[in-house]
Amino acid sequence: MKKIKITKADIKKFLTDHQDALSCMAIMLLVPAVGMASDASSIEITPLQKPMETLVKFVSGPFAGTITVGSLVIGLANYRMGGSQSITKDSAIGVGCGAAMTQVDTLCQSLGITASSLTF
Repeated sequence: MKKIKITKADIKKFLTDHQDALSCMAIMLLVPAVGMASDASSIEITPLQKPMETLVKFVSGPFAGTITVGSLVIGLANYRMGGSQSITKDSAIGVGCGAAMTQVDTLCQSLGITASSLTF
């Protein structure tokens, strides 16, 4: 079996080549970590609790449904009319994102993350 030699220069090159993706991954991991580390969820009512809950319900409800159905309709219409494949691909991504948005609230509740714990 051939040994793979990784140098410090290889690591630096990888990090600079993929800094955008790594930054996005760091931000996505930071938000739940702050929410889980915060003890704000033990507070009964905070000033921002009701507005944050309303925002979460809107984003995971009608807004997500609008994005999902709108992307689906645009993608299917574009496909049927023989339009650009990139629009169909982007529409499929929109449908996936909208479907994921509908489940965010359920996922956060199962992890014990509340809207108020993410703000503090």
